Amino acid sequence: MKIWVNKVNEGDRIIAIDKSIIYKGNPSQNELDSYVMDLNSGKIPTKKIRGIPLNYLKRISTQKGKPFINLELNGGSDFLVIKNQVKKDEILKYLRENIPNSEYSLDRESIKKAVEKPIIAMAVIWLFFIFSFILAIKMESGDEYDVSNGHSILGIVFILAHLGTMKLSILFAILFSATVIVFLKKKKRPPIFYKLERSK
Repeated sequence: MKIWVNKVNEGDRIIAIDKSIIYKGNPSQNELDSYVMDLNSGKIPTKKIRGIPLNYLKRISTQKGKPFINLELNGGSDFLVIKNQVKKDEILKYLRENIPNSEYSLDRESIKKAVEKPIIAMAVIWLFFIFSFILAIKMESGDEYDVSNGHSILGIVFILAHLGTMKLSILFAILFSATVIVFLKKKKRPPIFYKLERSK
């Protein structure tokens, strides 16, 4: 059995893999060492740990730089959380080498698809800014509005407009700039996806 231990309180604290099952668990810090000793001796703890049979696996996928390994199962899904990239790479390598009849692939997302969400986010931010800013100008000029019976989106615009034109401009400049940075990063380095799939 191969065991990975995470002593920092982020992600799954124990991930263990034997010939037929992936185990994931989150015992307390005080229990961690005893859980590892039990697993090394072949004794599976009955609490705070659960097993995922390897024969249930259809596909394993993950995005480079993200802490999740997604497990697509027959009739459901699960995931492993590994914040340490070195350990994550070790787990992926171990799975790749020890799951029979599987095919490994690496795909880089197209630039068009990678920037799709940032572009939508920029459009939404821009629309909210325009409507909120126009409303803020009118409110600063003395106009009064009642949106108590309006749509929730109008309520959000109304709340934003109450910030005033100056604060509103600063807020949306920060939000828009952050989204532009994400857009440029996605465009320069589209996400890379690793996939391990059982052969049919």
